[in-house]
Amino acid sequence: AFSGTDTFAFTGTGNRDTGILAGQLIPNMRVSAGTRSVAAPTVAGATRSVIVAGLLQVTGGTLSVAYTNLSTGTVETSRVIVNGSFVGSGGAVTLNSNSAVGLDLALLDINGPATWSGTTLAMALLNNTRVECAGDWTTDGNVNPTNGTVVLDGALPSVIASTAGPGTARFNNLIIRNAVRTAASTLDVVANPLTIEASGGLTAGAQALTYTTGTLTCAGLLGVGSAGSLRFGPTTVLTISATGTLSVIGVFGG
Repeated sequence: AFSGTDTFAFTGTGNRDTGILAGQLIPNMRVSAGTRSVAAPTVAGATRSVIVAGLLQVTGGTLSVAYTNLSTGTVETSRVIVNGSFVGSGGAVTLNSNSAVGLDLALLDINGPATWSGTTLAMALLNNTRVECAGDWTTDGNVNPTNGTVVLDGALPSVIASTAGPGTARFNNLIIRNAVRTAASTLDVVANPLTIEASGGLTAGAQALTYTTGTLTCAGLLGVGSAGSLRFGPTTVLTISATGTLSVIGVFGG
């Protein structure tokens, strides 16, 4: 096992499998060049996990998380688990799969805050490639996935923010669960669909929050506080389910 607070830095060019680190608890990890692959072995039912205790940085190159489905009766999983925080300042994160079978999964699981500032995010399949984040989600215009799912699932309240201050947070499929997520500044949220589960919430607080277009389904809390505004684009479809709550103190409308 590894110990201490050192950083495992992947700086070489080319495509290298991180299998040597599978199942180990890595203090910190940095990808700055080449392609670093976390891929389950080509064996039915295989799982490969790389676990980072502290900080995962992507400053260049590509961090690739992928699996190859071998049978409709097996589950293949590749995952990077970050027990600290994620900071992306360059390069790319890709989550790939060759099929959308069953529960097969390529997963980046961040159990703290995630900051995307110069790192792109690409995911291949709606339900089988996923990023989960338990802390604050801060993003810039480089994050614009056209597939896959982001789940904001921390047990404590957190914020969604733009690195530019007033700005845009882009997702494909966005799910909010377990606690309330609040806009940290004037923010446009682009996601289709956006699902607020019964345990979750999304609020503008005192900021201006706009859901630009798509389908928003709320089974939890959707709200805006005093001095804030919650607005929707002209093609938005908003559904508040039987367990959902729409709380309006500030400005609400199109």
